[in-house]
Amino acid sequence: MLKKGSLAISTNAIVVLIIAVVMLALILTLVTTGFGLIEDRFFEAISEEQDPPGPSGTQHVTINKQNIRASGGDRIGFKFAVLNVDDNPRILTVDDVHVECSPTPSPFREQEGDTIFLSSEIPSGEAAVFSYASRLSGSLTSDVYLCALRIDGARGQASFQIDRR
Repeated sequence: MLKKGSLAISTNAIVVLIIAVVMLALILTLVTTGFGLIEDRFFEAISEEQDPPGPSGTQHVTINKQNIRASGGDRIGFKFAVLNVDDNPRILTVDDVHVECSPTPSPFREQEGDTIFLSSEIPSGEAAVFSYASRLSGSLTSDVYLCALRIDGARGQASFQIDRR
């Protein structure tokens, strides 16, 4: 009689284990494809926005939004343009974007994957437009943040403001 009971328990355990593995695989598939779709939709929304004003000899970095309204945890995005003003035929590699805000601490989350930006190279004398997206921290400590967008190797900066909703 003990052997029948042990066989029934092991069969039930195997069935539960199979169901758990299938559910885990299903959840992982939905989560990974779901986040990719959300990110793609976010970049589509940014790409439909108006391009920033063209950078010039006096303003080398421009941004399409001067005022962004958002709540803690929101993902914000904007477009910016950079002009490579180097006289020599040097290519400017835009691969590191710095957003500095005051008051501190920064309203942006600093975890990997929270900021999305595609790097590119700009030949001397030319300009390029980029999309930038980042997630704000869960709780914003101030109602207004004054921010500056800086690009390594480029002269100048673009200023914008984040207002808490």
